[in-house]
Amino acid sequence: MTAKQLEEDTGCKIMVRGRGSSRMSGSRRERSNDTEPLHVLIQCEDYEKRAQKKMRNAVEAINQLLHPPPEGKDELKRKQLIELSIINGTYRPTSATKNSLRNCDAARPSTPSPFPNALDNSSYPDQARLLSQFAEAAKQGKKRCAHHFLI
Repeated sequence: MTAKQLEEDTGCKIMVRGRGSSRMSGSRRERSNDTEPLHVLIQCEDYEKRAQKKMRNAVEAINQLLHPPPEGKDELKRKQLIELSIINGTYRPTSATKNSLRNCDAARPSTPSPFPNALDNSSYPDQARLLSQFAEAAKQGKKRCAHHFLI
């Protein structure tokens, strides 16, 4: 999950701020940001009740990312590796990856994404067939993103 995906899923603007949050350029200019401790800034604009709900969901999602599950049980990491292998054209479906894709939705925030997820079971009932088609297209060098290919 990228920062942009997290922002889309939660409906909030999410920024990492404080010491160590930005890359230093050629000159070591003092930034006001560098004097603060490392933290995450979450901003949301909406009606009060909706904004509070979005903020709670964003905090919940960030806490899940800051406290990952033990090695071997990290579904988000496994899903990211599967997506990377699909992009690289090296994806080989196994029963373990199919099970992890079914379980990965539990690790996502409770706010539904406005965009369908390419690996979401509820959006695409014949997931294995679609993943194999996408992997085959990636091997052939077709430059299509997952959403365009699956629609």
